[in-house]
Amino acid sequence: MIRKFLKWTGIVLLVVLVSTGSFAAHEWYADKPFMFRAYLDRALVKMAFEDPEMLTSLGFLESMGIKGHNAHLDDAHPDNTDEFFADMKAFGEGLLRYDDEDLDQNQRLSKEITLYLTSMLEDMEPFRYHTYPANQMGGIQAAFPSFMDAQHQVHTLEDAEHYLSRMGELQRKYEQQLLGLKIRESKDIIPPRFVIDRVLDQMRDFVATPAKENILYTSLAKKMEEAEEIDDAQAEDILARVEASINEDVYPAYGLFINYFSELQPKGGNDHGYWHLPDGEAAYKLALRLFTT
Repeated sequence: MIRKFLKWTGIVLLVVLVSTGSFAAHEWYADKPFMFRAYLDRALVKMAFEDPEMLTSLGFLESMGIKGHNAHLDDAHPDNTDEFFADMKAFGEGLLRYDDEDLDQNQRLSKEITLYLTSMLEDMEPFRYHTYPANQMGGIQAAFPSFMDAQHQVHTLEDAEHYLSRMGELQRKYEQQLLGLKIRESKDIIPPRFVIDRVLDQMRDFVATPAKENILYTSLAKKMEEAEEIDDAQAEDILARVEASINEDVYPAYGLFINYFSELQPKGGNDHGYWHLPDGEAAYKLALRLFTT
């Protein structure tokens, strides 16, 4: 929750910084930039650039002719999350190098709020696996087709090629997310049985859909039909490759999750409360702090 908020904030800051040209090179690379605001903005901007999917969702880089990120999916390896918490801890420690007496009122407030957020992240770190990434409300198993349909814009042949590239990366991303699911299982953080059942139903229905009826195919077909720069022959070629990729890349990627949750299914219990998880009472209290303060 906090991580996503910080990254969205960083992207908004990047738009402002790029448009105003306000970042000097030494402020970007210095251990302690002269400007307090530069220290804050730099960290948030760096964070934002780690997620190509988020960059796509905002869509501002395309207006500057930058599209390479649209060919990739996020790095979902658990190590990436570990690095995030370590980076945020170092970021919080760096904030303390700016003395309050050297800051104006707004800067002191920014420092106070940011220190609160980094402190909250430090408290959250031991519970970073107390989640159910695959869930019946729209978890990781539903995120990819929804993202490609709603966020990946297709106006040119290059955009369509990027669409295909992302489909080809899905297995890599799901393998990374599967590592996180297995870590949760090793910690006895297992979704309730009804969650597993519904997730499996969703995924089995998805892979049972003929490729040409899959949303990944139909959505792209519609986008290319509306794209003035893509002719019929190019669209036909792309769609043939998309059909193949759905069968050869996407459905096998979903097979990883289907196989995993099929084996996990007998372990799913009927205790649906968050507090039944290991150290769940402490995790529940932290969640209350996060969402009510």
